[in-house]
Amino acid sequence: MRKLFVTFIAILVCFGGCKFNSSTSDNKTKEASVYVTAEEKETDVMSQESERSSKRDENVKYFWKDGNIFSIKITYAMDGEENFLKSKGYAKIHKERDYNNGTIYQVIVNSDDENIKDRSMAYFYVEDEKIFAISSYDNSDEIDSNNLQLVYQKKNIEQDDGKGLRYSIMDERNIVKFNLDIYLVETNYFHQMEWGKWRNINLYKTGYGAGRDLFQVEFIEKDNSYSIENQEILVKDFLLEIPQINYLSNENKEQKLNGILVNTVKRQLDRLSSGGRFHTFEYSIETKTNTKLSILFTYDYYDRKTAHPCISAFAVNLDLEAEKIISLDAYKERIKLFEQKAFSHVTKRKTSLKNDGGVLEDKSIDELLDDMDNNSFYFANNKIGIIFEVPYACGGYSIYEEKE
Repeated sequence: MRKLFVTFIAILVCFGGCKFNSSTSDNKTKEASVYVTAEEKETDVMSQESERSSKRDENVKYFWKDGNIFSIKITYAMDGEENFLKSKGYAKIHKERDYNNGTIYQVIVNSDDENIKDRSMAYFYVEDEKIFAISSYDNSDEIDSNNLQLVYQKKNIEQDDGKGLRYSIMDERNIVKFNLDIYLVETNYFHQMEWGKWRNINLYKTGYGAGRDLFQVEFIEKDNSYSIENQEILVKDFLLEIPQINYLSNENKEQKLNGILVNTVKRQLDRLSSGGRFHTFEYSIETKTNTKLSILFTYDYYDRKTAHPCISAFAVNLDLEAEKIISLDAYKERIKLFEQKAFSHVTKRKTSLKNDGGVLEDKSIDELLDDMDNNSFYFANNKIGIIFEVPYACGGYSIYEEKE
């Protein structure tokens, strides 16, 4: 496929009105009749700058953020081919550097059919109110103004030089459409973009008349996939390894969920006496989906001042969409089926015994539920597992899961 945009950007430089300065004639200031002190003026400038910075940050959170990944649909034509190919894929936002009053980003795309690998869709210079496409980027200190093409702003523009070159930016109910086409030559080159309310790209399309060398990228949604990595936290003067949620495209969500996870683990372990040591501390991921994460923790904690070690287990269940702990209350009726022998004992560790020390025999299901909390159950795919404390001689805890 050809690099179409670079080929025709030079034509735009010669087209009066396609290039725009940051200021326009209707933005000229008028002399104020009210006296403003230097301090008030400085405060006002700082307030405006803070407001602009806040607005930029809000936009960046959704789209223009280094590492953001979006699901996309790609329609394209291979060199010399007339038929269009279609594939799903993903686009990644890569921050190149801060520049003047904005930031330079590169949008990199990949197709699931592997015909397109790490292709640079375009470079963009993103300011508070305007976005420019960069036709030729080489990471030099200064960017030639001839290589900057305005592709987004809220002010409408429609121009036609009468010689075959049309150019427009139109705001249609928070959807801004950029269009450039050369219509009096055989090639009929076109370049189109559609922007959403967060200055996010909805559609990027370029090619020639009749679809020759077409390259179209439709942005579908932010990728909600995540990975699990290890992180260390300090508990009882010991560094313990727990899972860390790593979102590819949502840092705020990542920080909030990891904060909930860390605080829950620490709260569970705070009941242990000081001065002991962990012989083991382990976790297993029982369920991992885009909406739910369920983690089972087990540990042995030894304290010389006690008669025997503390051997226990607990779970952390996260609702990834609501960004909170999943409540036991919503599953109590389902867990009550345990009384009908819908649950069977599961050995989650080698040291566990199948005998529960009579705990489950001596208590009704309602009494057992009264002893449980949000950390006393977990999800094993479509099944629920429940955790009970039992005498040390019986293994410290006992785990039961729903039968298939």
